[in-house]
Amino acid sequence: MSVDLRARRVDEVSRRFQGATSFIVVGYSGLRSNQASDLRAALRGSRAGMRVVKNSTAALALKGLGHEALAPHLAGPTALVYGESDAAQVAKTLITWNEANEKRLVIRGALVAGRLMNPAEVTALSKLPPREQLLAQFVGTLAAPAGAFVRTLHATLQKFVGTLDAVTSKLPAQG
Repeated sequence: MSVDLRARRVDEVSRRFQGATSFIVVGYSGLRSNQASDLRAALRGSRAGMRVVKNSTAALALKGLGHEALAPHLAGPTALVYGESDAAQVAKTLITWNEANEKRLVIRGALVAGRLMNPAEVTALSKLPPREQLLAQFVGTLAAPAGAFVRTLHATLQKFVGTLDAVTSKLPAQG
């Protein structure tokens, strides 16, 4: 392969991976073409994609993007699953598809938000709730103390008003 052709392929792969925030390296031995198409379709639903590319080309493209930590995982038949949004959703889609398809894929490692992960961590990541749910739980946790404070103030004011009402109802009866 000529140097120009190799450079163009590296550039093409780099452009495809440009906006990705997560990468999962998988071995795909034994994966049939119709299964690969099904997997790609499932990943598109999670705003992710899968690319089979030569390991040397992938290593050069990832190095150019500052993700060279994945290079040791690029051995044998390798596919890169990449996502631009919720890494947990991408991992969940991949793990769910793999379990439904006789575990044809072997997860070798991942890079999520600059952090290298082993296969067990990728599986754990897939079990996290979606990003929106985590954010809602976080906001709920932040809002809980403020809500309790407001309810305490309201109860105190309610007791005070009740006491004033009781005092005013007794005053005319005495007078």
